[in-house]
Amino acid sequence: MAGARTTFFLDVDNTLIDNDAAKAELQRRLDDLLGLVEAARFWATYEAVRAETGVVNIPLTLQRFEHAWPAGEAARRLAARSALASVFTLFPYPRYLFAETLAVIAGLRIWAEVAIFSDGDPAFQARKIWRAGLADAVAGAVMVFPRKTEHFLEATAFYPADRHVIVDDKPAVLRRARAVLGDAATTVQIAHGHYAARDAADGDPAIDLRLRAIGELATHFGPDSSR
Repeated sequence: MAGARTTFFLDVDNTLIDNDAAKAELQRRLDDLLGLVEAARFWATYEAVRAETGVVNIPLTLQRFEHAWPAGEAARRLAARSALASVFTLFPYPRYLFAETLAVIAGLRIWAEVAIFSDGDPAFQARKIWRAGLADAVAGAVMVFPRKTEHFLEATAFYPADRHVIVDDKPAVLRRARAVLGDAATTVQIAHGHYAARDAADGDPAIDLRLRAIGELATHFGPDSSR
């Protein structure tokens, strides 16, 4: 759509950040900090919270994990409390950006508007985006919703355009975008991570373009692109 106003909505986890690798490192750090038994209890709490709320919620997971700490270990709980929170709040997310992420964002912003459109708890996910340098990369255009698939209409109203390009690793998100926005959206799957591997989207009519890596985005979209 040459000359049309375009806005890109970019997902974060396994789209701009190698979240699978980051989570593996988080698991290693928690094993070292807590020991294998308590680390396993933490991840069980994490999964229970995700099943209950529908999203990863690190603050709620930390609160419930601490509340259920074994009786008689108050001193150990207090000693671990700050260190455990710091594993998440100080995690070096810039190391886990895909190599092309920042260059792709910078290139798109020359001719289009670019916003982060992520789901997760508003506290931890927003901090992850900031620590990774992504908030600065998009000049603060960041939206975080507990369930972002319920907020496509608000997002497109806040960042209006002739064409919205929805970029995500999860086919389910892109299918929902197509259902809500119809042909006003271009849907792009970045085939990174376990969600993309688990849900093969080849030939899915709801997905306009399937790319192997975020770096390929710049080769398919430009100011004179027909997409």
